[in-house]
Amino acid sequence: MERWLVTYADMITLMMAYFIMVYSLSQLDLAKFRKVVAGFRAATATMGLMDGASGVLPGGSGVLELEGPPPSPSASADPLAESLQALAGGISQQVVAAGLGSLVEVRVTPEGVRVSMAGPLLFETASADLRPEADPVLRAVAQALRSRRELQARVEGHADTRPIHTYRFPSNWELSSARAAAVVRRLAALSGADGTRFTIVGYGDSRPARPGDDPEALARNRRVEIVLLRP
Repeated sequence: MERWLVTYADMITLMMAYFIMVYSLSQLDLAKFRKVVAGFRAATATMGLMDGASGVLPGGSGVLELEGPPPSPSASADPLAESLQALAGGISQQVVAAGLGSLVEVRVTPEGVRVSMAGPLLFETASADLRPEADPVLRAVAQALRSRRELQARVEGHADTRPIHTYRFPSNWELSSARAAAVVRRLAALSGADGTRFTIVGYGDSRPARPGDDPEALARNRRVEIVLLRP
């Protein structure tokens, strides 16, 4: 009838062993611990568990081979992004060499390389006739189109906020489209590119680059932007 004492005694023994282990860990001597680890390694080396031995079971080295961590996105560069950066850098160098850096902005966007040319470089007020001063920039873009035949160009024409109503240009929509068309004709002649590589967009005065109606803002808004589209 007193068999419960066996279970009770087992529980007391286990608890005692547990608390002894906890106490010994709290009083850990690092020097003795290193000796124990060294002795354990020496004992297991003869069994093939350590130091690259053949292992207890045949057919393996006893060492698990883990895959390395996946490469981070920054570790692998995007060749296309680097190519577009190089393309933009080449155009910028030619623009600066021509002394037009204050009138032309070249930058890389998610769409591709955007070349923004201010109005005074390209056209007179209320005109869509290209000025010869724009040729160095257009030649740089044409060179990029010749070297990268996979690129397509979208040419966006813009007008300032002053209304226009003439026989040729009933509104700023027609004026901005005519300006984009003039740039496309010149680019096609300089690059020899097929007409299917070009797209013309006329935004009128709906997308000003700079708010205001002062002369500088009007000149900035009267512009043409060429987008060399990302393949």
